[in-house]
Order: sequence, then structure tokens, then C-alpha cells
Amino acid sequence: MPADQEPRVLVMHPLNWLGVARLPGLLAEAGFRVASLCDPGSLLARSRHNERVFPIDQRDGTRALRSLTAAFVEWPFDLILPGDDGTVRLLQDALVLMRAGRAKGVPHGFEEALARSLGDPSGFEALRSKAVLGELVREAGLSIPERRPVLAVSDALAFAEEHGYPVLLKSERSVAGRGVRVCPDEDSLAAAAFELLPQFAGQERGRVFAERFVEGRTCLGAFVAWQGRVVGCAALEKTETDPPGGLATVVTCIECPQLVRMAHAVVERTGATGLGSVEAIIDANGVPWFVELNPRYVPPMAPSRLAGFHVGRLLRSALEGRRAEPWSWPVGSVYALFPQEVLRDPESEWLSKAAQDVPEDDPPLVAAYGEYAEQERRRRAAQRDPLG
Repeated sequence: MPADQEPRVLVMHPLNWLGVARLPGLLAEAGFRVASLCDPGSLLARSRHNERVFPIDQRDGTRALRSLTAAFVEWPFDLILPGDDGTVRLLQDALVLMRAGRAKGVPHGFEEALARSLGDPSGFEALRSKAVLGELVREAGLSIPERRPVLAVSDALAFAEEHGYPVLLKSERSVAGRGVRVCPDEDSLAAAAFELLPQFAGQERGRVFAERFVEGRTCLGAFVAWQGRVVGCAALEKTETDPPGGLATVVTCIECPQLVRMAHAVVERTGATGLGSVEAIIDANGVPWFVELNPRYVPPMAPSRLAGFHVGRLLRSALEGRRAEPWSWPVGSVYALFPQEVLRDPESEWLSKAAQDVPEDDPPLVAAYGEYAEQERRRRAAQRDPLG
């Protein structure tokens, strides 16, 4: 793609996650023309950096894909960035069907744009299955906690007897602490198994698995990749999360070459492309233990524009086949994510101690975040005092 043309990128996100709404600003700052396919009432739709906002039909995957192809016909894009895991899987399925010749009425150029955005289809199974990816990680010689599929409560209890407590019980679709249970004893493990197993009754083996608990700091390698090659990767520690063990609200840049190497190895073996992160637990000896791969934008990328690791610019250079700009993320620098840390604790010390990445160039989005914060404040107050 000629560097003198402004490439077009579509952000696809049917949900209303806080962090994804920051993505249009990052992309526009890098010189992309940006549109979003989303709920018109979502935070993402409020960003002024959207050239267009296309409504998405969320009733099922087929209708969502029709919304996507209609947007492409009206506004042909060069790249699509999914904002959530469900959209990643939907786009992967669509590309596989097209490659098999089983999709009809595909607009000219659409398959090429999808293939450019998703990477090598041979890596899709690993990108969407924790079990398959775990085997790839182990084969690469990387550290990953022992894990075992759980089909019955007895499987979980047998794993605990072998490896001790606490035990993590995870669902295949767990993300940011959701679908994960930390079980300190037999009673809590049995209760977690009774809770998670019925959600996957009759499905293939490995939908729920037990994993050895690793004590340490939760960190991530936030990366930009292109066709199975890492363009840039920053190691970040989750300094604060909301809820505990969940999404990051404050991040600190750390020195961890092993985590960066882990990101390189995972990207190379899956053929990943675009934005993503590898999450790991770094133990007391400084060893990162693989937790999961997020093949999409993650909120800690938002302050990258201030830190010297601009994910939008790195992505554009890769798309255009140019050498990436020199980048860095100063070790020890701390960023309070906006608006996540304000929502977690309006009196947080990090709001004065850490750098804040408020998108002051996007007043409509800041206003939308303010409205969201007020709704969230009322919701939490109602939970504390349901009769009030």
C-alpha cells in the first residue's frame, strides 16, 4: 500500500467495553481513516475520530456479517480490528468459509481485507482454544502451569490431590478473570466445578480445565504483530485491577525480556497479526508463566501514544511495509488508564501519582465516559443499598 495514501481501518465491536472506545483516537493519530461497526448507542460510537459509524445487527452472527459486508460496500476498508473475542471468532469463521468457497455474495476485495487483518488461518485453532494454544506454548519450551481437562467434579479433585491447593478452574472462554475461579480448598473447587461444568455440557473435551496456581505478579506483553512477526512489544505489570484479578486500571512498564520472548514465540507459532497481548504470571524468580493470549486490542495500549510505543503508528508502518519507527516505553513509568481507574476508585492515589491519558482531543468521548461514570456510580450505590 502506498505510504502517501491514508489507509482505512474499521473497528468492529458489538459490545460496550470501556477501552475499545479509545481505539479510533489511537488510529486517527497514526494517520488512519477510521470507521466503526457497533451499537450506535455505545461508547465507541461517540468518538469524534470516527469518520463513519455503521450500525451492527446483533441478532446473530449471520446478520452481523451482513452488516459488515454492507459497511465494506459503502466504505471499503483496508483493515478490520476486532474489539472483542467473539468478533475475532466470527471473523475467523467467515474467512474459513470464504477460503472453502462456501460463502456467497462476497463483495470484491472483502476477502482480501479480512485475510490481511486476521493472519494465517492455520493458526486460528490455537488463537481460539486455550487447550491447543497451551500445547503450542509447552512445545516452544515456555513455562506454562500444569493443566488438565475437567469433565466431572472428580477430575478437578484428582488434579488438586496431585498438585495441591489453591487450584484455578477455568472455562475455555475465560477472559480478564471472568470464567476463572480460584479454589483454596476442596469445597470451593467442587462448587466451582458444579457451576462451570453445566455451561459446557455435551461439548467437546477441554471446555473446562484445572490449572496449577502460580503466585506472582500479573503482567502482559502488549504487542503489534504482522503476519506472524512481532513489530513491537512492551512488558507491562497490572498494578491495579478492577475487579481484583480482572482488567487493568493502572499499568507499570517493567523490564522482562523473557515475557517479550514469550510474545514473539506465541505470535510466530500462531501467525497472529494486528494488535494483541500475551498475559503471564511472573513468579518470585522472575520467570513468566503463560496465562493466555488476547488476539485483539487491550486497554493498556491506550497510553502507548504518550509512552513512545504508539501502537497505531507501528500498525500502519507494518501495513504499508515500512520499517517500524524506533519505539520505547520507559521502564518504571506508571499510567492510570482513563476512565478505568477513576471508576475503580475516584479517590485513588494513582490519579495524582501516575500519568493519566485523558483523551482531551475527543470531547464527545470524554462526555460519554462522564455519563457512563454517573450511571455506574448509581448502579453501585443501589447494590450497596437496594432499599435506598
